Amino acid sequence: MKNETKIRNARDTEPVVKEVTLNAPVSKVWKAITDKNEMRKWYFDLAEFKPEVGFEFSFWGGTEQKKYLHLCKITEVVTNKKLSYSWRYDGYAGESFVTFEIFTENNKTKVRLTHTGLESFPADNPDFAKGNFVEGWNHIIGVSLKEFFEKKIKGKFMERIEKKVLLNAPVSKVWNFLTDQEKLAEWMLMPTTFEPVVEKEFTFKAEAMENWDGYIYCKVKEIEVNKKIAYTWNAQIVNGETLVTILISPKGDTTELTLIHTGWENVPAETRQQRIEGHNKGWQLRFAEKLKEAAEK
Repeated sequence: MKNETKIRNARDTEPVVKEVTLNAPVSKVWKAITDKNEMRKWYFDLAEFKPEVGFEFSFWGGTEQKKYLHLCKITEVVTNKKLSYSWRYDGYAGESFVTFEIFTENNKTKVRLTHTGLESFPADNPDFAKGNFVEGWNHIIGVSLKEFFEKKIKGKFMERIEKKVLLNAPVSKVWNFLTDQEKLAEWMLMPTTFEPVVEKEFTFKAEAMENWDGYIYCKVKEIEVNKKIAYTWNAQIVNGETLVTILISPKGDTTELTLIHTGWENVPAETRQQRIEGHNKGWQLRFAEKLKEAAEK
């Protein structure tokens, strides 16, 4: 173990550095890295954050299999120029330091992220491997922060989920499957206290799993009988309010449904894409397949 630690320390003393150039003024970039309401849209979901030396904050993060409580303390603040804080894990040895530096560059703003001290973390825990930090910061800085400002889709990353399905059933029957509690349970999940009434709060209940109690919390936001239904959608593992909208369009003796799931910018950046992909698969199964099977019986 001692030899392993020595080898790791010899190899991994170089910091992780990631830079990105943003089409935004310095003041807005500074706000994005210091305002908790802005941060949660591209970074982690922080309960509290103040850009003040000595301020301590914490958040959960990690893999699906293991979550770690991150403990941080701000060590340096130079408004619109530099923000530094310590970064360690509750219950584990080691302490590292994260620094954001901001520069004006050709009417744009360059952000440089530097993460030092990674070699101080336990060498026998693969979650603390340097490659994981490189991958994480590449996504957070290179994708999430950039998309936060520029609102572009990068490669496979989606901003919303959209599904269409054509049902061999009349609109009135399809509407029933979208608004009747017992019919909903046939293709969706079992709802509680659901009524197609604006501002009505209800839940869906799935099987609980690690890091999720199984509940999805919703509130009806819009109802147009036989035309449209929309409700908010949040859960312990989503950790941000999103919006599900279902549009109904008659096509002769058939009915076309379009489901649009938006609001993913409200989900913490570190888990956003994973949640989108998971929900995309879920809607394919339940909306495009199970609903079709149930409505066409």
